[in-house]
Amino acid sequence: MTLVILPIPKGATILSTVRRTNPHRKGQTTQDTSMPAWMKWTSLLLAVVILISAGAFALSQKGLIATVNGEKVSSTQLQKMYSYYLIRSPELAAYYDSNTLLNEILHSLILNTYQMQIMPEWKISVDDAAVEKQYAEDLPYVLAAHLRMEGSRQELDFDYSTLLSYGEDGNAELAELSVTDKAYLEELLGTTAEALLDSAMTAGDITLAEYKNIMRTELMIHELDDAIDASFNGTATEAEIETLYNEYLPSRYQELDLSHILRKNHDENQDLIEDTQEYPLFPEEKLAEFEAEMNDLLAQLKAGADFAEMATEHSDDTSAVVGGSLGTLTREAIMRQYVAVFREAAAALTEEGQLSDVILSEFGYHIIRLNEITTTPITDVEDSLQSELEVGKANTLRSELLDKVTIMPNDVGTSVKSYGWVSAH
Repeated sequence: MTLVILPIPKGATILSTVRRTNPHRKGQTTQDTSMPAWMKWTSLLLAVVILISAGAFALSQKGLIATVNGEKVSSTQLQKMYSYYLIRSPELAAYYDSNTLLNEILHSLILNTYQMQIMPEWKISVDDAAVEKQYAEDLPYVLAAHLRMEGSRQELDFDYSTLLSYGEDGNAELAELSVTDKAYLEELLGTTAEALLDSAMTAGDITLAEYKNIMRTELMIHELDDAIDASFNGTATEAEIETLYNEYLPSRYQELDLSHILRKNHDENQDLIEDTQEYPLFPEEKLAEFEAEMNDLLAQLKAGADFAEMATEHSDDTSAVVGGSLGTLTREAIMRQYVAVFREAAAALTEEGQLSDVILSEFGYHIIRLNEITTTPITDVEDSLQSELEVGKANTLRSELLDKVTIMPNDVGTSVKSYGWVSAH
């Protein structure tokens, strides 16, 4: 699994995503809580040249990691950014491998250095008020996270799910710490959330001003991404939209209403095979009889027999009770949900009423019928196609901009460029 550390969306944090989708429950502890993450930072930062490339070693002797269009990127900057992420979202140290996290932050640092260089030509700026607003929105999440981490370190049995409350309609920007729960938890821990945060800032060797400066960079990168995206608004032409629609039509915008008849090739009245935990196959002579029966059914269907009646009478599949109906799926969905032999035969059907040959899959012998094709008109999807085209154009520009950057050492530059500029959104 790869963690991509990117500028955090306005009104949210990495922590908020973890908190909302994977809340700590009573008695649950996080991983690797034997010591605070920042106690390991020094050794990790010393190892950064190993993580990047051999070419970075020479630079590291001067306290540098890389240069971006001649601008120096220092190990001190990396340490500050690493501290920032681990202070803002301390649970990252429990959820992700430290080396992976450090490399992802390093990639972001080098990319951010270039992005800040082009801010003037895009006329991007963020004032102090915006930074203070973001800091205030983040603070309840950050304080709650440090309380949870300390509670986990002390193996405290506490239900953290009520520690944070959210604004109207669950608005994350209006999150607040529960005053009573915070006070009670702080009494149990023998410290305050603010003291834990201050200790983390000191241990991470980062000042509040430095912390907010990195936050300002994140906000500016969001503004830059917004500006790049906005520059392509309305640029997708009708011809481009129609071309993309036609490209996607067979796979995404046509739904196939399918039915099938199945004659199973395995004997479910026998015991499971111990090694495979599958039922044994019928004897070859029995399978030959089944194949002949299915070919006879196919001939009857081609002669006009009712498919639903034949499926109800002859199919071994649970779909027999609904006349063999498998429902309506796009070809993309068919490719995801069915085994290769079946999905290839089904996706190859192009005309309503068309029957497949008798095919053999790992489950047995099938006959598939395409009952109906339903096509989504272009008018229903043109907005999403327009958006996809314009996002694609914006991402192409990002790639072109990044390709022009001179990052030294070369192998570091190659790595950063191959990783790419992923939008902050």
